[in-house]
Amino acid sequence: MPLTAAQLTAFWTNPAQMGLSARTRTQIAAEGLVTPDDFEDFNDEADLEGLFKLLLKPPKVMVGIGNNAVLTEVAAYVIPAKTMIRLHGVRLIMAYYRMVGRAVEADDLLWPVVKSFVEQWKALLEKKKADVGQAPKLTKDRVIHKWLESFQQYLSDKIGVRNGPFTYLTRPQVAPPVLLPREPGEPYSNNFTSIEDELRFCLPHVHNLYRPDNNALYQMIERATTGHDVGATIAPFRRTQDGRGAILAIISQHAGRHVWDKIVKEANAVLQTRTWSGTTSITLLQHISGQRKAHIQLIEASDHAPADVPNNRQRVTYLLDSLKTEHPKVLACIAAVEQDETGKRVSFEDASTFLLPSCPVAAKNPKNNGINAKVSWTDATTGGGAGVSGAVLKGKTGVELRYHSPDKFAKLSKEQKTEVSLWNKSQPKDAKKRTRNDKHGGSKKAKVAAAKASEVMVAMAESHAAEIAAMSAKISSFASGVPQGASMVLRPPSGPAPTFQPTAGYGPSQYDLDEKARIASVKLQSILKPPSKKDKKAVP
Repeated sequence: MPLTAAQLTAFWTNPAQMGLSARTRTQIAAEGLVTPDDFEDFNDEADLEGLFKLLLKPPKVMVGIGNNAVLTEVAAYVIPAKTMIRLHGVRLIMAYYRMVGRAVEADDLLWPVVKSFVEQWKALLEKKKADVGQAPKLTKDRVIHKWLESFQQYLSDKIGVRNGPFTYLTRPQVAPPVLLPREPGEPYSNNFTSIEDELRFCLPHVHNLYRPDNNALYQMIERATTGHDVGATIAPFRRTQDGRGAILAIISQHAGRHVWDKIVKEANAVLQTRTWSGTTSITLLQHISGQRKAHIQLIEASDHAPADVPNNRQRVTYLLDSLKTEHPKVLACIAAVEQDETGKRVSFEDASTFLLPSCPVAAKNPKNNGINAKVSWTDATTGGGAGVSGAVLKGKTGVELRYHSPDKFAKLSKEQKTEVSLWNKSQPKDAKKRTRNDKHGGSKKAKVAAAKASEVMVAMAESHAAEIAAMSAKISSFASGVPQGASMVLRPPSGPAPTFQPTAGYGPSQYDLDEKARIASVKLQSILKPPSKKDKKAVP
């Protein structure tokens, strides 16, 4: 509703608002600026500056009658600098209210509201000047609905001639919504987050400057889709340069309801029917990544088609149900997740992080920098602090399976010589050639490689033993009820089954065993991982 006389007086003369004197306000009204709606005639900054100059230096007037009339100067109409700034702000916000269709009331022109608008408007104009580059290209190997998301994001960053984001052209509804009350202290409605957001939904499509924006949108679409089959979809809109018509046609034909229904179906199939056994080359990480991707697809599809997005507990249920494996480490971790009702059982990411180290597929394929070292089965007492023995390759006779110099080879028994000879024959030819050419126990490079391999084998054995110890404690706790303080003695594959033996006193906690396994794994990885180029340059 229009402002009352009292509200107009307060707007022009109140020090908290425009702060004009009564004399100046009367003269401004005489110049045509009676109500805030009259700012529509001062739609340019230069127009308002011209009014200020006229008030500060008004034209001379004739004073007197007949021959006694004298041309006399008129005292300037005082306009404080602060008032000038505020009047410019009101001019801008009144233009904004007209754009979005808001009926102006007295509270809409309070200075705190105007000030907030001016700050956001300046930021929007700066964004308009920024170079956002070219629109994302639609290539043949890119899914159209994914490209549309990138293209819409690009349009939201690009500001058109009407000082609104180009996404106002691509919104589904042509007619702007009915404006709700303003957010307290802000110039935009309380169902939006900024003036830019409100412009996206409320800029009308009936305006003199609508066509330039619409034409620019078509040109962006055509450049982005050149060479793609979707060009046939936008061809009917080329003559009229109708960007809105072209983008809606792409959405309807290539990213409509049928596309999202298919995505929902495929995502649910991944979550509910895809299983992992740990017996193929698929790692647990890859399997979990597939479930995570399917969940994201359901979230995206829910904006376009009916989709039931599972909560965190349901996601963990899908994950646990998909693990069709008999591997003891994985089973122990599954049991731990199921019992943690307030933690991992209701957090997909926490459950995934806990399950990943138990993956048997990843354990079989470590990144070992090309060192194909194998550690023979060792007897190791875990959990009691004992070290690892036999961390080198040994044959059935106890001889070390490696190169032996002639004098040392002569000291071996007949059975040991035979076993070493058979082992040497099984090695690659290039390795045997290097061994024969080296009469002094190998070159410096070979010695370094041998030492490296030995170091790797020791670290692998330590890591293996520590990992078995930690998992043994978990298995004993969840499966057989043996206390975590008990230790597990491993036997060779040909020996009896592993047995649990209680240690004196309480024994190491599960945390201690897990920490020991982690430290051993970190040590092994530090040996296997080669120094990077950056590290090499850092060496003096």
